[in-house]
Amino acid sequence: MNKITQLATATLYALALTACGGGDDGDGGDGNVGNENPSPSIAACFSAPKAVSYDIASSNPDKHPIHYAIETGTFNNLPTTIEKTFYKDDNYLTEYWQTTSNAVALVAIGVNEIISANKQPIVSFPLDMQPGQSVDYLIVTDDPSVMTFVGFQTLTLNGRTFANTCHFKISNVPDTGSIQVPFTHTWYAPGYGSVKQADDSETGFQDGAGTGFQYAGGL
Repeated sequence: MNKITQLATATLYALALTACGGGDDGDGGDGNVGNENPSPSIAACFSAPKAVSYDIASSNPDKHPIHYAIETGTFNNLPTTIEKTFYKDDNYLTEYWQTTSNAVALVAIGVNEIISANKQPIVSFPLDMQPGQSVDYLIVTDDPSVMTFVGFQTLTLNGRTFANTCHFKISNVPDTGSIQVPFTHTWYAPGYGSVKQADDSETGFQDGAGTGFQYAGGL
């Protein structure tokens, strides 16, 4: 993937990846456990036992996602978790996650119908990844960012509890000019994908305040 393609992809991708959040957020919802208390697992955070879609609440609906969907499919004839993030301007981002015997990897991303893939995964998380462990995150291959596994955390968003989400933090975000800088923290929930992203790991977007976006229901 050349530099121009990288930056075009990152333009939309920067709006959808990496964030921060924390504890119990939001109000309303159905009070159910969103992912039925799965055991802590890196692989589970990037799996989709069934197709799920939901709305997103954010501090900037004009730039942040408004809807999210996750399902199981194939990419290059291999089983793949496919996550789609939709925006108000009708653009959408697609992530293709594949799990091997020792890692789960983001092997490709798509902006609308254009799919870009590096020769190596954009990011690869070892299945035995430990809190504090970091890996390269290849938004721009000649200046990789770093994603650090913070740990497994339980979030309550809009009245729905997500057990054992995978919390990651990004650092060394590349200078991409006019491209919006990605959020600092993100949480992936088993069966639901990226349920929260923001800059402040303690609050993030919460009850209509703060910066970021999160699960808002609508299943």
